[in-house]
Amino acid sequence: MNKKILFLSVGLFCLPLVHALELPETIHNIGKEVVNIWLWELDPSVDDRDDIENNILESIGSIGQSSTIIKNSALESIQNVGNSSIISVHWLDSSFKNYQHFDDVIHKIDNADDQLSQFYNYLKKNYGQSRNNYHVLMTESNWGSWFSSKSGEAYSSYYYSISSDNYESSAAHMVGLMLGAKNNSSTYWFSASIMYPNPGFYSRENKFWDNDNKNRVWATLSSILTSAVEISLDALYSGNTSSAPKYIGLHRGVARRASIYKLSIPQGQDRLYSIEIESANFDTYLYVYDKAGNVLASNDDSNKLMSKILYTPPASPSEIYIVVSGFSESNGEFSLRVKKEQRGVIR
Repeated sequence: MNKKILFLSVGLFCLPLVHALELPETIHNIGKEVVNIWLWELDPSVDDRDDIENNILESIGSIGQSSTIIKNSALESIQNVGNSSIISVHWLDSSFKNYQHFDDVIHKIDNADDQLSQFYNYLKKNYGQSRNNYHVLMTESNWGSWFSSKSGEAYSSYYYSISSDNYESSAAHMVGLMLGAKNNSSTYWFSASIMYPNPGFYSRENKFWDNDNKNRVWATLSSILTSAVEISLDALYSGNTSSAPKYIGLHRGVARRASIYKLSIPQGQDRLYSIEIESANFDTYLYVYDKAGNVLASNDDSNKLMSKILYTPPASPSEIYIVVSGFSESNGEFSLRVKKEQRGVIR
């Protein structure tokens, strides 16, 4: 599967949604989350994949955040890139195992509005909506007749769109709309921004020109990437790693399923925190990370198969990420509690 990846600087942790069918598995990094752009190939003759991908990634990169494009790399090989989010573009064609009956449900029709509606209904029925997945139905030619043709269609701030490959910039334009950007009719002499609404009149640059669109796109990505679930002291949290995403860089460097919790720690001194798995039906492995994805502490077996960490945070305010995983391939249900301990009175 062809895939290109873009990194944007931001800290993030979040939990996945479960749908009727599963998209291809993406491997996460501690401290990073994957925002997937799925390009569904309706016609096997869609060409210029590299140019289509480059337009998408470079347009998102133009919002002004520190970014690096990695081409054709497995996520496992880039685990030490720092505090980044990952914007990943994937092609879904007939080789995708869950592509079954796709052509029976989604086939090329003349009306772009009807095509978009069909695609939406297919996604909603089979995959649901996840805040970190955006979908583009790709086809070879435009919709409609030659005097009223459309190269694509999308609704602003939705997770689905359609695009032809007649113009290599069309998919990037649709992705921009899905991420909250607005059409921008400003042009220079013979070029326009990626959000120019009429391809063909001017050559679109793969950039968001205006600050309003840059801010809109970054606001959308930030709302996705920083939506961590906070936990509180002394409360008991239950979870199950069996359906959790896989993360690399955990036990023995192999991708493991893990559940992640965020704890904000206020300023203070002389503190000691007890982070403990109170119950579990599997052999647990517990980690503490900072927001940049650096491991601060870990524990395998503290009480039989349970795990416990005693952690002393710095005096300055901080946030830590508590990662619950399993030894080897172990997964299952668990309960987690974080308590503030008095020094010298460790239970």
